[in-house]
Amino acid sequence: MLKARLRWGYNVEKNVRQGNQPERFALVGDIGGTNTRLGIMSSDGRIVERIKDLDSRRLNPEMLIDNINRLYVDCKEYFRSPDSFVGVSIAFAGLVNQTLGGMEASPHLSNYVGISFLDMLHNRLPGIHYVENDAAAACLAEYRLGAGVGAKNMIYVAVGTGIGGGLIIDGSLYRGSGGFAGEIGHIYAGSEFMCACGKSGCLEAMNSGSGIETYLSNMHLLDAYDDMGKRASGESQKCGNAVGSEWVVSVETIDRIGKNIGTGLGSVVNIMNPDTVVIGGGLSSWADDLLSPISESLRETAFGPMTKGLRVSIGSLGDQAGMLGAGLLLFDIYSAT
Repeated sequence: MLKARLRWGYNVEKNVRQGNQPERFALVGDIGGTNTRLGIMSSDGRIVERIKDLDSRRLNPEMLIDNINRLYVDCKEYFRSPDSFVGVSIAFAGLVNQTLGGMEASPHLSNYVGISFLDMLHNRLPGIHYVENDAAAACLAEYRLGAGVGAKNMIYVAVGTGIGGGLIIDGSLYRGSGGFAGEIGHIYAGSEFMCACGKSGCLEAMNSGSGIETYLSNMHLLDAYDDMGKRASGESQKCGNAVGSEWVVSVETIDRIGKNIGTGLGSVVNIMNPDTVVIGGGLSSWADDLLSPISESLRETAFGPMTKGLRVSIGSLGDQAGMLGAGLLLFDIYSAT
């Protein structure tokens, strides 16, 4: 991986490219509850440029569009011919309303709700413009390019600042009648904590990055965690640094989270009967420490025959999944025109 620097000061990761340049490019983004990721994607499924992650909590909608526009201007080396730039596709952590062109609701990005990002993009940038839910986009990317390759029916769950999800049914991304399907984080899980969505009992309330902080705080463990010097920036890392250490509470917390998520997924498996379950999001970096209790609990909860041949794995695309999925959706639209 080569390093370069854009004129406006952000580090950019450049993938080593071989052979001829791809013919088409899109500007893609993944706006999560904690991190905003922006890059340039080629039509052959690679992120060829990527800026250093931005803090979603410090960006308002206009600032986001400004950053997108700057990336477009600084990456015009890819847009040498008039038809090489396809457009812009952005995935958001919330309920995306395609008619609005933005989010109808979002527990973690409330200042973005009700904004028509499609209108904002049309006013600033050429090409096709598209918006999608971040977990749905990541689900499609893992299905086509990552751990879900070969699946026919797949559940994807993103465990990060919140808990999102996506569904592949008979080889297609399933969105539901309102376009909001896959909100696995808001199934009832018996938690006594209030979820960021405003309801109590959600799976996300205790088992996401923000839920971990709430749990530690309520159990008076957060101060002890600080004293150990292990508290990291970003909710999804606050326990991760303690994996494999002697701090037993952290390992127990991860195990508890995995079991809770597995129980929730077991119920979804009973309804959907998939052949594949993929775990993504920031907390998926815990790998086997999280995957083992998820898989064990899922198989204990689900009706036995539902788990025959079921593969459960960690996503293989890392934090690029949302951007890649957003780009795939845009290229699909472009190909259909």
